This record gives sequence, C-alpha cells and structure tokens, in this order.
Amino acid sequence: MANYNLNNLSILFVEDSRFSRLLTRSLLFTVGVRKIQLANDGAQAIEMLKRMGETDDADGGGGVDMVISDLVMPGVDGLELLNWIRRDPKSPNAFLPFSLLTARADADVITQSRNLGANEFIAKPFSAASIARRLSAVINTPRQYVLTKGYFGPDRRRREIESVEPDRRVVKQEDTEIFRSPRNPTTLDLKEGRVCFFRLKNGLKEKLSGGAGAGRISAEHLALAEQEIARFGEDFELRAGELLIKLERTLDRIVDSDENLADHVRILNEGAHELRGQGGMFGLPLMTAFAKSLYECTSTVQLTTPMLLTLYKGHIDGMKVVLREEIEGAVGQAGAALLESLEKAKALHYSKGT
Repeated sequence: MANYNLNNLSILFVEDSRFSRLLTRSLLFTVGVRKIQLANDGAQAIEMLKRMGETDDADGGGGVDMVISDLVMPGVDGLELLNWIRRDPKSPNAFLPFSLLTARADADVITQSRNLGANEFIAKPFSAASIARRLSAVINTPRQYVLTKGYFGPDRRRREIESVEPDRRVVKQEDTEIFRSPRNPTTLDLKEGRVCFFRLKNGLKEKLSGGAGAGRISAEHLALAEQEIARFGEDFELRAGELLIKLERTLDRIVDSDENLADHVRILNEGAHELRGQGGMFGLPLMTAFAKSLYECTSTVQLTTPMLLTLYKGHIDGMKVVLREEIEGAVGQAGAALLESLEKAKALHYSKGT
C-alpha cells in the first residue's frame, strides 16, 4: 500500500487554545499536510467557510477538504459549528468531513456528535497515530450520507450487526432516492418516511493517491510527529507553570474582592480548560483530572464562599504538585487521593446548594 501525498490536503483546524493550535498545526505539518488553516473558535470558522464558499469553484467544496474542531469553545462551540456545516443554507459544503476533538469522551457527547453528523470522534489526549487513523478513515472508507426528516450526515451504521429484531431503519425501495453527486440537502423537499442516500465519488482518495487506490500515512512521518509532540512537552511544562501562577493570582483577586467575580471565575475556567486537554498527552493524566474537575466547578459563577474558595485552591495546589513532581499514572497515589477528597468536597458543596 502506497503512502498518501498529503501536500494537497486542506484542513481547517478549530481550537480556542493557542498552544493546542500550534501543537496540532505542527503535528499535521510533520505528517505531510501543507494546507492548514486555523480558526480560534466556531464563529471564526463559519466566517472563513462562508468566504471560501463565495470564491470556490463549481464543486462547492469551500476550499477545505475536512474540518477538525475542538468541542468546548466560548461562543460557537464544536457541535454548533458542525450543525451549521450540515444544515445551514449558507454552508459551502454540507458533506464536508468533520472530526470532533475533545477531552470529554462521554457517551452523551459521542451521541450528540453522531446525531449532528460527525464523521469521526477524536478523544484527547491524542497521539500522532490516533490523528492518522481518523484521517485515514475519512480518506479510505468514507460512508454514504443519509438524509431523513430528522437526520442528515454520514450513515451511522458502520457495520452490519445480526439481530433477531427487525431493523427499524430499513425502508422500502420506493421510499428511497439515491444521489451520485452532491445536492444541497436544505433544498430537497423531504416527506415523512422518505430517505435520500448520497453515494458520492471518493474524490479525496483519488486526489491524495494519484488514482492508485487506498493508501496510508507514512510511518516515517508518524514517528517524526511523535517526536514533535515530545518536543512540545517541554514547552507545555513552562506554559502550564505560567498558567498556574496566573490562576493563583486570579484566586487572590477573588479573595480580596467580589468585584468582577464573573471575569475572575472565567479566567479560572479557561485556564482549567486549556490544561485538561493537554496533561494526558504529555504523560501527566493526573493534571488532566485536576483541571477537568476545576473546569466543572468554575463553569457557573456563584457567590464566593469559604468552601468554594478552598475547592479552587485545592485544585490549583494539586496541579502544582503534579507539575513539580511529574506524577504519572498510578505512581501519583498521593495526588490521586487529594483529587478524590476534592471530588467528595465538591459533591458535598453542590448537594447543599452553597
């Protein structure tokens, strides 16, 4: 199997963390992608896609072969961006491959992303190999698209599963219509019970393989990409240390005064969001766990109480210990015990509504 030529692959990467944007851009460049566009959030991505659609050629591709987007972002998040691409009449390409990137690998998030039409789901922390697998799936084995009264997106049935129960998704042939070329799904008059299947030509595979069929991403490039992640790990330690100092100073401001409470808590929330998506990638899963917990208890602004301030401080102190001692996995038993005690205190705090 030949290696893909990724020089002409165009990817739009959407992420609100500057560090993550730089890391992922460098990773994609190392595996061979040369056309990488970056957006700070879903709103900027939408404006970029609109402009691309206005100047694109007749295929309506929007100038991008695929989108990789973070889930949690201020303003327009990843799910809202996905919904716009699939369903808004102004979308330049409703069939645009879309991979959702997130530290929240919860069942409800996966279900939401599937129901909105995501092609792939990438869990943080990710590796060069995991990114390559998702890219290869989009390129080598694209699924047909399905349009019904309540859904538009890739066929959610990845494989046939034997069952004694009849498949409720089976429809009669006379109630289906098959398209071999893209159509704007918002312009189709779809009656109840009718299903449209879009079985489109795999132009992306031909574009990257030169007509040679299925390919793969170079193993040599993947090894170099893993080295690039390791290099960024050194920068992460410095960046994480600076962020924790910023969070400590923000907490001091909350203690000193209730003024601008919402702004201060937002800074804590944004810092925790950035740290939770990166700790596990650089061998510090306990950092991700502390940051995730702090993110959850700063997602809503409340009146400051001694208990709440203690919770904030406990999370920040825990992350400082992890960074200082480089606690990894099960080795960090003391850190894990601290995290467990903070989770219990957090649960008690919110159960009392204080």
